[in-house]
Amino acid sequence: MDYTYDADNRIRKMFLMSDIMSKKTVCDIGCGKQQAKPILKELNPAAEYVGFDLYDHCPDTIVCDFNNSDYPPPQSNCQSETLTLLSGVLEYIYTRKLRRFISFIASISDACVLSYVHSDVRGSKGKIWVNDLSQIDILRLFRRAGFRLSAQCLHTMRDGTLLHGGGGCLYYFEKLHRWQKRHSLWRAMRLWL
Repeated sequence: MDYTYDADNRIRKMFLMSDIMSKKTVCDIGCGKQQAKPILKELNPAAEYVGFDLYDHCPDTIVCDFNNSDYPPPQSNCQSETLTLLSGVLEYIYTRKLRRFISFIASISDACVLSYVHSDVRGSKGKIWVNDLSQIDILRLFRRAGFRLSAQCLHTMRDGTLLHGGGGCLYYFEKLHRWQKRHSLWRAMRLWL
């Protein structure tokens, strides 16, 4: 199966589920050769693109290594109305580094769209992936960082077949506002009473 062929399809779906037209900036973490950039320019020509990666495949990539705590300085253009794109990258962040990584995402953006292949659905972990998260793990990690799940779907290939036997999921998270956090806490407390 040619997964590079499907990357455009996955990125397009991720942008469309994230209300890309309302975003001013997209921070693409794990951008590689910036495959998302032309898709972004097609869907929202006014949005600014900022790419982060372990390697400088493109001259404007911000090079950083999240597994070695090498975080870039805050970007002034990455704050409100900013989407972080994690297309096929979360599986490569060490489990012990995930909370800090997602806190970094929360510091640069108010929304995040990601793809992830779950072993609890698929049955086994990929050979080069360094973490093994369930769907509940993903939801908890993002919730702790102040995000709420806004949309979720299974990732399908262009021909409609399920990616990785149904284990490939796409998620769209948005930051909770302070009043929403208080409301959620109050609701949780009422459930305990």
